[in-house]
Amino acid sequence: MDTLAPTLMITGLILLGFEVIVPGGILGFIGGCCLLGGSIDIWIRYGYQCGMAAIFASIVAALLFLFLEIRFLKKLPITRHLFLDRQTAPTKTKSAEGTAIGAKGTTITRLNPSGLVQIGDKRLEAISRDGMIEEGAAIEVAGDDAFRIVVKRVSA
Repeated sequence: MDTLAPTLMITGLILLGFEVIVPGGILGFIGGCCLLGGSIDIWIRYGYQCGMAAIFASIVAALLFLFLEIRFLKKLPITRHLFLDRQTAPTKTKSAEGTAIGAKGTTITRLNPSGLVQIGDKRLEAISRDGMIEEGAAIEVAGDDAFRIVVKRVSA
């Protein structure tokens, strides 16, 4: 009895199952090649109709296997930490807290588009809304994002 086709098919399904857990695509690619190789072996040994049936069955089995694995993998205590179940809001940086929109300052480094600025007695990381701003230029705080303040050039 020939065991090449069943071995390739089972190996392909196992590798496709591991692809869900180990990202990167390599295991999924190798698993797909195993399924294809097993189908080709069946095609060569048993003809066109059996080969097409094997290809169709391997596609259906792979899709069903992946669906079931993704569906039930979330519920296992061991793998629960692999899935996101909630969103967290971005946090502001400690250095930008208390910096009011409209506060004026100067650039310490060239903002291209990000760099350091001096606002009052604070040195902050900032990003320029207006593109590149040279060192020593007057700026004004226009807003903030999750990690730094947004500044704009003050028109003289």
